[in-house]
Amino acid sequence: MDPAGFEPAASTLRTPASSDSELEKLSALSALDNNIENSEPRGKLDTPLNSINHYILKYAYVKGTNELPPAPITEYEKKELFQYLIGPEPYGRAITVQRARTYINALNNTVKPLNLKDPRELMKANLKETPILGLAALIEYIDKIHEVETIGGYTVERWKAFIKAPKRGKTKKRKELETEEIEAVYHELSPEIQPFFKMLVYTGMRGSQLIRMMKAFDPSAIRTSKKHPKISWYDTSDLSTGTKETEIAFFPSSMIPEIEKYRIPNYHESTLTRMIRDAGARIAPRFIHLSTDTEIREAGGEAPVRVTTKQIRKYQAQALIESFGDRSPDTTMIDYIQGRSLRSVLLTNYVNPQETAAAVVNQALDSLPTFKTPAAKTNQATPRRTKS
Repeated sequence: MDPAGFEPAASTLRTPASSDSELEKLSALSALDNNIENSEPRGKLDTPLNSINHYILKYAYVKGTNELPPAPITEYEKKELFQYLIGPEPYGRAITVQRARTYINALNNTVKPLNLKDPRELMKANLKETPILGLAALIEYIDKIHEVETIGGYTVERWKAFIKAPKRGKTKKRKELETEEIEAVYHELSPEIQPFFKMLVYTGMRGSQLIRMMKAFDPSAIRTSKKHPKISWYDTSDLSTGTKETEIAFFPSSMIPEIEKYRIPNYHESTLTRMIRDAGARIAPRFIHLSTDTEIREAGGEAPVRVTTKQIRKYQAQALIESFGDRSPDTTMIDYIQGRSLRSVLLTNYVNPQETAAAVVNQALDSLPTFKTPAAKTNQATPRRTKS
């Protein structure tokens, strides 16, 4: 399974990448059966191809992967490797459309120009993580589906031995987001985006999953805690994709009237993410004092953008942890709230996980924004710094 697909537990507070829109996923999956019917039968190849590039051209080549605008999704749907990557387990990888497209682009733009003949050439290539994962997926596909035993005179196992993703550097420690920053970004957003942003902060959900939840939202499915009536929840288990799990979205009951009538704009996830980031950029100079000199240098002397969808998820997890005070935080329950814990683990350790989670969210409410009044502007000067 993809190293990039795993998400660490709440105690590590690291965040993953988000996925693609549900419409693209459905569109791609709908083409799966027809495309496979019209392609060569799956099974052992009568005549194995003799190089990595031949397999890329046969199963993954999409014209225009390095151009703007990018190739349409229909061009990817025609490729067997793409269908394998998005296909359901155990017959496929069950990864997102966006990640599958990224792997194929990397194979075409980065791996193919190398014209690899010998697996040892990978040692000199010094490939980054995405091309390595794309190459690993291609070799896994031709090994698993087409039973290829050798590529260019070298065994598949020999190729696999040289496909190692580079070790990731240690995540730089950065100062946690302040509630005032979250409030400031909220008031920078247009009214049509503000309810979505509030739910992003309160639920700690991934942006892609929250978008799908809001587009198919059914108010009758809301449940309110009996022990903690300030907290309600909504079942999101059908929004899980691959390793990106989600079970339930918890939020303040005071949000119910607002989200019942809310209609999320028909924007792509990347557009909503960019809008939030742009708002974060506009308020960044007011909070430059929260960034280190190194972060400012890396931002070209400007105030770094601190509020992003990824950092909001981290902010919510931190608020949940801090709500335990001097007590040891229940990281299993925090993982459950943020969509990381398996249901079997919860049922083994908790009689009523929803109510237990509601109690955790309830005690964290005082640490989360109210979004009632605009954040006060700081008097902090905005020094313009240059690279040293």
